[in-house]
Amino acid sequence: MRQVLQLGLALLVLASLLRVTSLFTSSTARGVVGPTDGLSILAVAKGPLLPAVTLPGGSEVVDDLILVDDLILKFLDRRTGLRVASLGPDLVFGEHKNFDLVGDQEARGEFIRFCDSQPVGTILALANFGAIRPRAGDDELRDDLAAELARLGARTSPLATPGVSWALITVRRPGGWRPLAEAYSAERGVALAITVTPDLEHYDEHVAELVIGERQGPAEVPLEDELSNAEATRFTQRIRFGFVGNQVRSTISTPVEQRVAGIWSGSVNWRGVTLPEGTHLRTGIGIRRGYEGKTTGLRFSLVADGQVVRTQTIAPDGPGQPRWEDWDVDLSAFCGREIDLELRMESTDDERGDQGLWGAPRLVLGSPR
Repeated sequence: MRQVLQLGLALLVLASLLRVTSLFTSSTARGVVGPTDGLSILAVAKGPLLPAVTLPGGSEVVDDLILVDDLILKFLDRRTGLRVASLGPDLVFGEHKNFDLVGDQEARGEFIRFCDSQPVGTILALANFGAIRPRAGDDELRDDLAAELARLGARTSPLATPGVSWALITVRRPGGWRPLAEAYSAERGVALAITVTPDLEHYDEHVAELVIGERQGPAEVPLEDELSNAEATRFTQRIRFGFVGNQVRSTISTPVEQRVAGIWSGSVNWRGVTLPEGTHLRTGIGIRRGYEGKTTGLRFSLVADGQVVRTQTIAPDGPGQPRWEDWDVDLSAFCGREIDLELRMESTDDERGDQGLWGAPRLVLGSPR
C-alpha cells in the first residue's frame, strides 16, 4: 500500500473532523492510544501573507492544523511558530508544542533539545504557521536550526527564504531520522497526509515523497487573518463588523496610540515578507463610526520597503462623508524580494486616540506566470 497520500486525498483524512472527540490546545495533552493497524496524520502549514490551502473536492480552507486520526491539534490563540506533534513507537500520542523560532531565542534551543531527546520509534509531524525563519543578524542560530531540520530529514530549506509553508512527517530509526513525507511552497499553504503503521522497520528503506505546492490561479489573502504575523501598535485588532457611516466591513482597527516624530499614529507592519509577482493591495479606508466628532481628520498610508506608496487624508466633514474610500494599489515594484509592508494611520490634529478602519484589507495575487 502506498504510504504517502497525495494532497488530493487529504480531504478524505480531513473528513474525520466530523468525528472529533477531543480538542487539544496546549502541550499537556497526553495518553491517546493509536490504532494497531495504522494511523492517519494530516499536517497543514501556511507561511505569512500566503493564501491558505483549499483542500480539493470542497470549499474547506485550512491554514493551521495537525490532525492525528480523530484528534485535532490546534492553538486557538493563533500564535505563530513551528507546530510539532509527537507519537511514541506504539503510535501513542505524546505532545503538541509550538516553538517561536523568530521571536524567542530560548525556543530555538528548546526545539533542538526536544528533537534530540526523542527515543527511537518516535514519529514527529511538523508544520509552520507564520514565520519561522530567524531575522537577519541571527545567522549562527539560523544555521543551527537548519542543521537540525536537515537531521530530521528535510530536503528543502524552509529557513533559507522568508515566508514559506513547510510540513514534514518523520520517524526516528536506529540510524537516525527517516523522512516519511515533506511539503513545501513559497506560493501558498500546504497540506501533507500520510498513513503510518506500527511496523516501523518498514520505513528503514522508505523514500519520502516531496510535494511542492504551486498556486494554480488568482488568490486573496485577508490581512485581518494575518495580524498574528505582524507587529502592531497597542489595541490594534480585528473588528469583524466595522462601521463607517452605515456601511459595514470586516476590518483592522489601528487606533492612534503611539507618537512617532511628533505625530500620533497607529500601524500594523508585516516585516520581512516576500510578495508574489503581480500582487495588489485592496482595501477600504474610513473613520470609525462614533469617532467622527473626535478628529479633524486621519491620514492613511500604505508603506512598502520604507516608501509611501499611497496616502490619503479623510476629514469627517469631507465631501460624501462618512463613507468607505476604496484603494487598489499595484505592488508589483516590491514583489519578489524581502520587504516590510505597513498600514499606517496618523492624526492630522495631533490628538491621541483617533480611530479609523481598514475595510476588508487583502492582498490580491494574480495568476502565476
